[in-house]
Amino acid sequence: MIKYQLEEHYLKTAKTKLDQFLVESWEKRDKDLPYSSPNEALIAASLIEKETASRAEKPDVASVIVNRLRKKMKLQIDATVNFALNDYKRLRNNDYKVNHPYNTYKIKGLPPGPICNISRSSLLAALHPNHTHFLFYVASGDGSHLFASTYSEHLANIKKVHRKVRSL
Repeated sequence: MIKYQLEEHYLKTAKTKLDQFLVESWEKRDKDLPYSSPNEALIAASLIEKETASRAEKPDVASVIVNRLRKKMKLQIDATVNFALNDYKRLRNNDYKVNHPYNTYKIKGLPPGPICNISRSSLLAALHPNHTHFLFYVASGDGSHLFASTYSEHLANIKKVHRKVRSL
């Protein structure tokens, strides 16, 4: 019973601190973001959190999300498909077809809620993304990503990654 009470206390404390940080950060956000509420920023931060572990890349991933939202493009984020499938694995073509409100290959805009707990760096990236023209990124296989502004650049980046993987 005591262990449960400690866990409950820890979770309540963590949520209170996150809520406070979210409110404070929302007030200082870039003003031209396509989020209508702090909750939408939290959702975007969760996508960033799952897409990259690199603190340096988070503002670029955030810029892709912001740029796609502004252009009314589907976000097409693999982590949302993994969340919909409740299985974090390398995705196959059929996986992208799952009908689920979190599948950003099927829906436009942000999913209905966060897909994971977030770090402060992901929330700050969501609220202060880099100002880029990036619309695409692909994992390079070493934990980093290659970013592109056009689809043709994106396809070239995918080819680079495939060549790199084949040469290993």
